[in-house]
Amino acid sequence: MLKRHVKMIALALSFAALSLNAQETETVVHPVDGSPDTVTFSTTLDATPSDNPELTLITSVFDGDKFIRHFLDNIVLIDGFNNYELLLIHPPGPGNEESVIQDYLPKHPNIRYIKLEKDPGVYGVWNVGLKKARAPFVTNANLDDVRHPAMVATQLAYL
Repeated sequence: MLKRHVKMIALALSFAALSLNAQETETVVHPVDGSPDTVTFSTTLDATPSDNPELTLITSVFDGDKFIRHFLDNIVLIDGFNNYELLLIHPPGPGNEESVIQDYLPKHPNIRYIKLEKDPGVYGVWNVGLKKARAPFVTNANLDDVRHPAMVATQLAYL
């Protein structure tokens, strides 16, 4: 259970420069079997993303080779994207999404790439995202979804 209140906003449709200069690791409890799971967070020493983003978008990056580039191309064009935080949480899987993600990290410091050593399932990934989110509003952003550029800003205006 989270110790702070996080509002989930539902979206009808369904990341500036983080490089791999430094890594932070943390042990969390695996939500399925209760075993310890090490989470590695890729961070940079020279980027200064906002400590107070308006919104956190949580994305599970599992077997998303087919969608990752189009997803990132679309999500960075969202109105106000620089005021948001995108958490790309990558459990181990069959895909090679990381090579595409690495292309975007230097350009977008508000993208945080989190690599997991075990796959906790999609709900476990979202729980990791909720724990690491820094914004008062949180939503998921699925790899196979496309968003209208004004969609998130419009929804935030109503909250």
